Amino acid sequence: MNYNSMSEQERLMNEINTLGFVMFEMAEYLDTHPFDRDAIDYFSHQTRRRNQAMREYAVKYTPLTLDTADACNKEWLWALDPMPWEGGC
Repeated sequence: MNYNSMSEQERLMNEINTLGFVMFEMAEYLDTHPFDRDAIDYFSHQTRRRNQAMREYAVKYTPLTLDTADACNKEWLWALDPMPWEGGC
């Protein structure tokens, strides 16, 4: 899919997935370089970015994980939205 033709929701989901990949790769690197302060700082920064994107997604669309379900405050949306096998996310 062309990035320009993506909806805001798709772009945000793409960002969440990309940041998740970066975090996973950095965790692998840190497993073998546990004292690399720059890598630890980079991992922490990307983790904060992903957490913020997850909270934003939860507020605008639907929570993707239980820890972001309370970001919606209005209702327990976790139980109201369709599950992935029902066509959600």
